[in-house]
Amino acid sequence: MKVLIAQDDTASRIELENSLKEWGYEILSAQNAEQAWQIIQGRQPQILLVDETMPKMDRLELCRKARTGSKYIFIIFLTSKVENEEINVDDYLSKPFDKRTLKSRMAIAARIINYENTANTQASVNVLHNVGNALNSINISAGIVIEKIANMEIVNLAKLAGILDEHADDLAEFLTNTPQGKNVIPYLKQLSIHLLQQQTEAAEKLCSLMKNIEDVKSIVHKQQNIKAETQEESIFLNELIENAIEINAAGLENHNIEIIREYDDISPVLIDKQRTLQILINLIDNAGYALSKSDNEPKMLKIRLSKSGSKKVKIEVKDNGIGINPENLDAIFEQGWTTKENGRGSGLHSSRLAANEMQAKLSAKSDGLNLGATFILEIPLKKAEVKNGKQN
Repeated sequence: MKVLIAQDDTASRIELENSLKEWGYEILSAQNAEQAWQIIQGRQPQILLVDETMPKMDRLELCRKARTGSKYIFIIFLTSKVENEEINVDDYLSKPFDKRTLKSRMAIAARIINYENTANTQASVNVLHNVGNALNSINISAGIVIEKIANMEIVNLAKLAGILDEHADDLAEFLTNTPQGKNVIPYLKQLSIHLLQQQTEAAEKLCSLMKNIEDVKSIVHKQQNIKAETQEESIFLNELIENAIEINAAGLENHNIEIIREYDDISPVLIDKQRTLQILINLIDNAGYALSKSDNEPKMLKIRLSKSGSKKVKIEVKDNGIGINPENLDAIFEQGWTTKENGRGSGLHSSRLAANEMQAKLSAKSDGLNLGATFILEIPLKKAEVKNGKQN
């Protein structure tokens, strides 16, 4: 782990460097704030030690700049003052300090850095997975629209126009007294019905495509603004489930998957909306994949929303797809485990992590291969008050 020491006292800096090197840290050194900032930009240290011997404005500006970087850096301020000045740092270490204290505080900083990096990596995996689901739906919707446009009978309509043009001088005779002409009006009626149906279906798919584009924008926007702490919102869970279904809609429709909804009447609850949506998107996407690879007919996806006792709410996502070998019911939640072609094995793993962060429980059950599977998300129930039609 790289540590940058910003200190203009050479003797003290060398003493600090020797101790940190002894404990396995990679040491970077700077004698002033400008040099320290250049090192931060170029070498990206994870821990910054700023000594009080540097001029006050220089150390304040250095800490401010360090906070603007794209990567988190843990800042420790080294001071001999009893009352520390207000400065944007993570920890203070009073001088003189012994080696045991310094080593302990550095170990704490290293653990926090490792946790932060893991959380950020997982967050990136989560957002890429969700964006991937939405983009897959966009791709399917766009393909369906292209297919419908390609199959429109515009070419036949152009041929008909050519035939009518050939009989421009005897059009009435052609339409009323020839076998070919007598079919023109019935054909136009059927064609108008067919084109109207194709137009409606194409418009619906374009609306779905636009909705999924908005979902991508929303996922990215929420990820950009998400905070480390839990962000609970008052929501109707059935509406959140419908949102997750809509994101996966194109893929489900493409494989003729029937969706069965069983929603109990549950009042608005306080819940981490983004994490819950992430889990539901992944579960529905996995169910769709399991059904697409199965020969079972009809292909059915059942989503059940109900209370689990008095203190929990339960969401079950059940399919009659390819099923899961019972001995793999725990392994499926491990990072990298997947049955999908080109899959990364991050969906269920990230979903369980998200559930754990909400103090929820995500589990799976299956009677075996080709016998379907059920994923169960149990969430602690927190009722949201509703007053005058508004949720609080």
